[in-house]
Amino acid sequence: MTAGADKRNPLAEAVALQQSGALDQAARLYLRILQRAPRDFNALHFLGILRLSQGKPGEAVRLIRQALAVDARFADAHLNLGNALAALAQFDPALASYRQALLLDPNLPQAHYNIGNTLKSLGRIEDAVAAYRQAVRLAPNYVEAQYNLGNALQALERLDEALAGYDRVLALKPDHGGAWLNRGNVLRLSHRIELAAASYQRAVAINPGSLDALNNLGNVLAELKHFEPAIAALRQAQNLDPRSVETLVNLASCLRSAGRLDEATASCRAALAITPDAADALYNLGLVLTDQGGLDEALGCFTRALEQAPEHQDALSLALSIADRCCAWDEVATLEQRLDAHLARGGLAIDPFYCLNRRYGAREQLLCTTGFLARRGLRFRDAGFRSPAPGPKLRIAYVSADFRAHPMSLLIGEMIRRHDRSEFEVFGLSHGPDDGSAARREIAGSFDRFLDVAAESDAGIARQINALGIDIAIDLGGHTRDSRLGIFVSRPAPVQVAYLGFAGSCGADFIDYILADRYVLPEDQQAWTSERIVHLPECYFVNHAQRPRAASVPSRAACGLPETGFVFCCFNNTYKIKRPVFAIWLRLLAAVPGSVLWLLGGNSEAERNLRAEAIAAGVEPARLVFAPRLPQAEHLARHGQADLFLDTLPCNAHTTAGDALWTGLPVVTCAGSTLIGRAAGSMLTTLGLAELIAPDLGAYEALALELAGNPARLAGLHCVIEERRETSPLFDAARYARHFEAAYRIMASRYRAGEPPAGFAVPALPH
Repeated sequence: MTAGADKRNPLAEAVALQQSGALDQAARLYLRILQRAPRDFNALHFLGILRLSQGKPGEAVRLIRQALAVDARFADAHLNLGNALAALAQFDPALASYRQALLLDPNLPQAHYNIGNTLKSLGRIEDAVAAYRQAVRLAPNYVEAQYNLGNALQALERLDEALAGYDRVLALKPDHGGAWLNRGNVLRLSHRIELAAASYQRAVAINPGSLDALNNLGNVLAELKHFEPAIAALRQAQNLDPRSVETLVNLASCLRSAGRLDEATASCRAALAITPDAADALYNLGLVLTDQGGLDEALGCFTRALEQAPEHQDALSLALSIADRCCAWDEVATLEQRLDAHLARGGLAIDPFYCLNRRYGAREQLLCTTGFLARRGLRFRDAGFRSPAPGPKLRIAYVSADFRAHPMSLLIGEMIRRHDRSEFEVFGLSHGPDDGSAARREIAGSFDRFLDVAAESDAGIARQINALGIDIAIDLGGHTRDSRLGIFVSRPAPVQVAYLGFAGSCGADFIDYILADRYVLPEDQQAWTSERIVHLPECYFVNHAQRPRAASVPSRAACGLPETGFVFCCFNNTYKIKRPVFAIWLRLLAAVPGSVLWLLGGNSEAERNLRAEAIAAGVEPARLVFAPRLPQAEHLARHGQADLFLDTLPCNAHTTAGDALWTGLPVVTCAGSTLIGRAAGSMLTTLGLAELIAPDLGAYEALALELAGNPARLAGLHCVIEERRETSPLFDAARYARHFEAAYRIMASRYRAGEPPAGFAVPALPH
């Protein structure tokens, strides 16, 4: 404006200056007006708005209140007073101002919008949703009200409504980067990963400088196994902000998944150079070091992560895992105290696999598992899959990461080959690595169709299962390493079953049945089992007699054993060995002169710790003999030099118990209170040798000592096992196949009759 215009209308010039961004000039003009007319409503009000835009909310409140003292009839003034109060975090007075504005103008959408923002700041998200809805009812094209409504619905985990809200925003403003970003977040939380990636890509195209969009894009591309594009997105984010610890950690995680461990280590260490106590960086470095075999340093990383973030339950899971594997029992005890504290608060949500190997009962195990699933958002979601039409054969699919040189394949392969192809079409879906082994080729050839889906996303694999017309999908992983329960959340098969890999309840609302037997999962365990229990008539743990045979039994010297003396043996993984059981073993060594304890080797930290325990108990550490890992035929052959297999608790021998019994080696076990602690007992019961199941650790020790001192009874047990091995259901793969098929028929029949899953018992075939 000209000077002449200033004389005619100084308020108009001040407003024009304010609107053009010349705030200091506008403020000086408002102040001159107020010097002449201290009660000028407009000058007070507009200067208050200006001061708020300058980041001076306290002065804004004073000025707007002075304006309202002059004239309280203007809704906009109450609205702006509310904004200034909200900027001071004076939320209740702000709400009162917004509501006063609505009394003056009930159709003021911005007042409802601001009420929504304030209620959201107060944590009253449901009330905020109602306010945003009122704003968009009054102004359907109010983009930011629609956007914040979506954000509030997302905070309430009302994901479908939130997604619809973001879609409405994008219909109004297709280049709204925030809506594309948050739409991607909702889709990711809904496990619709491909669609999430597409949304993040749009967000990045609109705003290439969005660190959040690039990080989220990199993370979901890594989930989709698209590692090179994922790494490229995260490198782009790193270039934007080289000191972003979040980006460096995400990059490390992606590089680790891609098998680029040295680069992953470097990325973690770069993050820690910026923030030495960053819990997620420590956790991810621990993961990489674990993969590289640096267990001591990895354990240190996980425990440091817990020091910085006591609620970091993934770090607690992995710390427990490594401490167990290394038999670092003092560390285990400290970590279990943390676990107990989580449980006492109802917040136990560590990886369920690491909860099973504790002293907890089935109730606590299920609490852990359901909490873990809830934290990851793994619950049923409808993907619109159609059930297959009934065909001449039931189509069953076994899904696993372990179709390779792994105990899973060695156990189940023979039964799969024995399935009745006149009634069943059998599929194998492998989402784990192809190790190029003979075991991989053999298991792949056992199926009618074998699909390598390792490079596919969970949703992609689910689509394949549904497209194949699978009637029953059997998950062999549960919560074990490399398992992918996300495949099953959308129910790609009408009947879904848990079996074998995870020795407990999956806790999932999308798994219908668990295959067990009455010994490992009695009827009274149904209350703590999310699946309906199907009782197989004999041992649930599939075995067979087609194990490879070595040419001869190796000598004691070849096994590293002394030429004479009793050989106690346990070839369980070291994570199953607990201090109370090991103390019994040491007492047995002390009570049986010249005896040795033969254990599975390959973990130097565990060997060191176990020898230290022996020394502390006054037992010569050389009496602990550690066996190297060998191919299966050679491993089975060396069982011939052992006298008695000693089981562990709370986690029993599983594959190792079957191996021992197949070689004729007696197994002494102790009955646990949960499935994972009763597998060996189930095998012994099926063999008709329940006398080798002790009810408690005291009886277990006494039984082992009695057998070690009674060579005649022990020899008799050897003979009985070898005799029954040829006729027992325990090693009859064809019999297992018939019982499993009977179970599958009942499951399918119930589904096709419209009946919900229900527990049942499979009748035994005649011998």
